[in-house]
Order: sequence, then structure tokens, then C-alpha cells
Amino acid sequence: NFKDVKEQSILRVVPQFIGGIAFTYLYVRYGLLASIMAHYLYNTILMAMRKEKMPSAGTFFAFIYYIVLLVVTWFMMVNRGIGIPDLLIWVTEAVVPLSGYNFWDYAIVLLGFDAIVGIIAVVLFLDTTDGKREALDKMSEDGLFTFVLSALIIALLNAAMILLMNWLLGFFIGSIIVRSIVITIILAMTTKSSSGSSLARATLVNLPDSFFTVAAFLVLGLWAAMGLSLVFLLVHYLPNYVNSD
Repeated sequence: NFKDVKEQSILRVVPQFIGGIAFTYLYVRYGLLASIMAHYLYNTILMAMRKEKMPSAGTFFAFIYYIVLLVVTWFMMVNRGIGIPDLLIWVTEAVVPLSGYNFWDYAIVLLGFDAIVGIIAVVLFLDTTDGKREALDKMSEDGLFTFVLSALIIALLNAAMILLMNWLLGFFIGSIIVRSIVITIILAMTTKSSSGSSLARATLVNLPDSFFTVAAFLVLGLWAAMGLSLVFLLVHYLPNYVNSD
């Protein structure tokens, strides 16, 4: 590809072979799915260098908002005798109901973890994913009833979509943990992002948060998952609105 003889060097193409060898090893050792996911994460890291949105008042507001959310959820977790480490069983063992947990326990722990993820994203100055203020305004333009109805429909569709994807993937992937990871990556790929930085936020930073949320949906079932989705939507409405275009 280099017509100038002076630019033709083996060192220019060696990195490509190194990457190819690495992905080939992952394919042989762990299978096609693992190599595809690794390649996707690799591309995401490379594209994270492209940043388009500069920090704004909305960025500072989101930072303070997530700190307050973390403090509130932390006190609630201490009071209820639960904690974020309880979620690790979904990573190390299996996606199963957490012992002694009820709906609000799941919501509190996941919101606490979500607050940590939000703080990390702001500290790294990653671009926010693209959100249209017109769409958020439309939810509430006709009053409280329209807002509540829209939120319920969105929450139901979100929960149903995740559970449907899990059911379909069940025909090809036996491990529920692997299915959760695949669903998480699919959700990240469908996120609207105008820059590599926002794509990195949706993938690298939000990936653990999304994984735990998907796992909780699978454990809770449709209607409880809908309720959890509704809680997330309401909690995130304000920072999403402030940072929307």
C-alpha cells in the first residue's frame, strides 16, 4: 500500500500480524464469540481517542448528581445489610437470585453501582451518548399522565426486549453468563454515539453496569424487570435531560 519505497517497511505491518495472531489464538482457545467480542472491545479502545463534546455545565451537574446518588444508595445499602460485592456471584458462578434480596434491594445495589460508573465516565471526560431533548420533552409535554404512560411503555419494551434476546440466544449459547455479555454488547452497539469517545463510554464504562442490569432482569422476570427499568429511567431522566442536545 506504500508506493514510496522509503515508506515500505516490515515494521509498518508487523502490528497487524500481532493483532491477527492474538485474535486467532482467542478464536482457537475460546471460540468465535470470544474473538469477536475481543475485537469489538479492541476497536472501541482505539476509537475512544476521538472526542467531540467538551465538558459543560451539564457534565458538572451529572458529576454532582451521581455523587449524591452514590451517597444515598450507600447509606441505604448499609442500613439494609447489602452491598455491591453481592453481585459478584453473577460473574464468578452463575446468574441466580441473590439470597435474601427483594425488588428494592436489587434496585438500590444496581443504582449504587450505576452511580460509580457514572462518576468514572465523567472523570474520564468521555462523551455522553447522543440523546435528543425533543424526545425527552415529548414525554412530558402533555402532562404527568403522558409522562407516566410513556415511561411505563418504554420500561416494558426494554424489559421484554432483553428477555426476548436471552430466549433467542438460548438456542445457540448455553451459558446464561455468556448470553448476558452478548446482550450487553448488543445494547451497547445500538446506543447512538457521534464519537469514538461516546462509544467507549457505552461499551467500556457502561459494560459492567449493563451486564449486572441484564442479569437482574433475567433473575426477576418480566414484570419485576419492567419495574426495575422504570426506576432506572426515572433516576436517569434528569442527568440525561441536562446532557441531551
